[in-house]
This record gives sequence, structure tokens and C-alpha cells, in this order.
Amino acid sequence: MTDLQQDDIGTILRFTVTENGIPVDMSAATTKKLLLEKKDKTTVEHDLVYTTDGTDGKVEYVTVLGDLDQKGKLKAQVYLETTDGKWHTSTYEWDVGANIATPAA
Repeated sequence: MTDLQQDDIGTILRFTVTENGIPVDMSAATTKKLLLEKKDKTTVEHDLVYTTDGTDGKVEYVTVLGDLDQKGKLKAQVYLETTDGKWHTSTYEWDVGANIATPAA
């Protein structure tokens, strides 16, 4: 993963979904979501895209305005749906660092 800083936009969050250490073929997924829980426990949901073709279990998301607006713990979880079922991954966790300041435009 990557270090996260408050108010950053354009940070790529990449995930490899595995089961028993083996990448999951997600190429047939009809739904691929990233669930984010911020420090204040508010949650947001975003669509994920395949990093390649989905057969290697790799998905990613690029942060937008508001995703990293709170310093402190940020939790993430991948949610998938296929015709066979619905699954949540284990959670990922980062510390979102505070900035000294944001430069004037």
C-alpha cells in the first residue's frame, strides 16, 4: 500500500484479493466496490476497477476530494458480487497523516 496524507487527491489504492494466499479470479464480478470508513465512522462507497483483467485478484481506486479529509485511522474493505454470491474481504487500515498546511493557490 502507500502512505496517505490528509486531503490528498489522486492517490492510487491497490488491493489484491486472495483466498488462502491465492489470488481470486474476479473477472466475472458484476460488482466491485471499495468501502471506506473514516475516523469519525462515516462510510463512503466507490467503484473499483481491475488493475489488469481481474484474473489476478487485483483491483484499484484513485482517491477523490473528500476521501482523505480526516486525519487518523482509515479502514477499507473490498466488496464483490458474482452470480455465485457476495463477499467482503478482510479490512485494511492506514493512518492518514496531518499536513503542516495547504499552500495557497
